[in-house]
Amino acid sequence: MKKTLTILFVVIFALITTSCAEIEPAIPHSTDNADSPNTIIQSISATEAAGKSVPLDGSVTNIKLGNEIVIDGTGADLSDNIIYINAAGNYSLSGSLSDGQIIINCDKATINLELAGVNITNSSGPAIYSADAKMVNIILKEDCINTLIDGTKYSDAELKATLFCEDSLTITGNGTLNISGNYKHGIASDDYLFIDGGNINILSAATDGLHANDGITINGGNLSIKAGSDAIESELAITIKGGLLNLDADDDGIHAETDLIIEAGTINITRSYEGLEGKNTIIINGGYIRLKCDDDSINAGVNTEINGGYIYADCNGDGLDSNGNMTINGGTVVVFSGNNANGPIDIGDRNATFTINGGTVIATGGNMGISVSNNSTQHSMWINSKLSADTLVNITDSNGNEITTFSLIKSSSLIFYSSDKLSQNTSYNINTGGSHSGSITNSVYSNGVYSTGTLLGNVTMTAKNVSFGQSSGMGGWNDFGMGEGGRRPGR
Repeated sequence: MKKTLTILFVVIFALITTSCAEIEPAIPHSTDNADSPNTIIQSISATEAAGKSVPLDGSVTNIKLGNEIVIDGTGADLSDNIIYINAAGNYSLSGSLSDGQIIINCDKATINLELAGVNITNSSGPAIYSADAKMVNIILKEDCINTLIDGTKYSDAELKATLFCEDSLTITGNGTLNISGNYKHGIASDDYLFIDGGNINILSAATDGLHANDGITINGGNLSIKAGSDAIESELAITIKGGLLNLDADDDGIHAETDLIIEAGTINITRSYEGLEGKNTIIINGGYIRLKCDDDSINAGVNTEINGGYIYADCNGDGLDSNGNMTINGGTVVVFSGNNANGPIDIGDRNATFTINGGTVIATGGNMGISVSNNSTQHSMWINSKLSADTLVNITDSNGNEITTFSLIKSSSLIFYSSDKLSQNTSYNINTGGSHSGSITNSVYSNGVYSTGTLLGNVTMTAKNVSFGQSSGMGGWNDFGMGEGGRRPGR
């Protein structure tokens, strides 16, 4: 069946990309783990993150927007510049619609909506709104650019986003989606939100970039988000299994009201108040994570567990902050926190424990240190000394073999270091200044020689954790004296 309906409207863009190949993007939602980055210090590419396309199955209703709106197929109608999708099925949408809307209302059915070069602006509500559906699958057609823009005021204040779904929403495919969220969120679901693929650019959001009530899972995709509140927020859990995320937020980069779990993917938060926040537990099993934060880089309301991945953070609050226990079993953590009353690592009250069983950790900042659990299986040390920004810190064993060399990106009073290179009853020299002939990645040197530094002191690993130097008492509840085995060079 073919319906041809004509409406007049003002085209707000002089040029929009609508020349796309025949229908071919993916529609089914997948929760399979996405591949990890090739190495933990290398971000995955946008092409790798965006995902792949597979054909739509079955018949397709094609909706062509423009001065003349053409609906070729069944299940959709037009009224007052609004396209109503009211039956389960496959729909492909292309063309431009000024001050109009797509509304899905199909009584708990599944809708597969392909965006094949579409430009929709709605001054009084969401550009696309699903009022009733079991699942809405948004498919971003390969080689197509899609743009959705809402207004600063909605006629229905209960609606939340430029792309808003009352039920579960999946976004997949290998095309591009540009969103401006002028009223509230960029993309929101009152149920679950799944991002499986696509190049998704939330150019601006008045509040959150992505928001969901029941949980967010990111399996892939290339996401760029600029948000007036949190870049990504869920009122329950967030799970990240892949993708490339570039986030810029006035509040938190990623915020989960319950658990935050990161399995894989690349996360680059260029601006935030707190980088990663989970009101319950934060678990990091893999991925490449880079954070820039005004306050804490990672903040868990209860427990934190790091089992793998690569984390690099520059923050002004605590480096790693867990209001309960913290356990590090693997991965690489390089954190430069504020040289103030906050600390490189912070946990809950005296009943909480910090346990380190593996991985490599370099954490610097203010004078608030914490005790390390005697149940830890890996050795670690605290170095308490006031050092200026750009100072090199080098640790060698008594034979001069390099354990690590790194450069401070900001001034520091306290350094925590742990790796499997530290051994029981072995002495280590701590040097500062000097130079290094090797390459530097995320402030850590490799493949070179350290030279011309000044010996700060030495420490012997007489226990799993030792401390060197003397605390100035800036709010830390752990007392640092000369520590177990730490001493300054002779004067």
